[in-house]
Amino acid sequence: MLSYIKLKKNPHNFLQLTGLKVSEFDNIVNLLHEPWSKIESQKKCHGRTSHLPTLEDISFMYSNIL
Repeated sequence: MLSYIKLKKNPHNFLQLTGLKVSEFDNIVNLLHEPWSKIESQKKCHGRTSHLPTLEDISFMYSNIL
C-alpha cells in the first residue's frame, strides 16, 4: 500500500501521483490539521479504527481520488 511517508522520499513520483510538490502537500495538511483534530475530538463514538493512520495518508488518498 502506498503511504505518504514512503512517497515523500521520492518527490518525482509524488508529483506524478498527486500533481503537487511535497512542500505544497505539507502546507495543505498543515491547514487541515486543526479542523481535523477538532472534528475527531467531537466524535462521540469512534467506531472502527482507520486503515489510514495519519491525516497525511488520508489527505494523500483523497488527492488521488479527486
